[in-house]
Amino acid sequence: LKPQGTNFQMLFTTKNETGALAEAINLIASYGFNMESIKSRAIPNEPWSYYFHVELEGELESKQTKEMLKKLEDICTDIKILGSYTK
Repeated sequence: LKPQGTNFQMLFTTKNETGALAEAINLIASYGFNMESIKSRAIPNEPWSYYFHVELEGELESKQTKEMLKKLEDICTDIKILGSYTK
């Protein structure tokens, strides 16, 4: 059995530019986070704009998470933390 851990979920948006989503995903990976899921949804009344709902393995309050989120702010247009939970 896999040991229980914590996950957190967030939403983020990127610019509608080539490679913007890949840059965000690569940054998340560079901090060692495993992305358990990613879903995209269109933003109403904003053609070609999407938000991404991701679930990551990790502690929301860890130093590593805080550093990753700070760097993600530099490349995302919006970030919203939805919360964390124990698996």
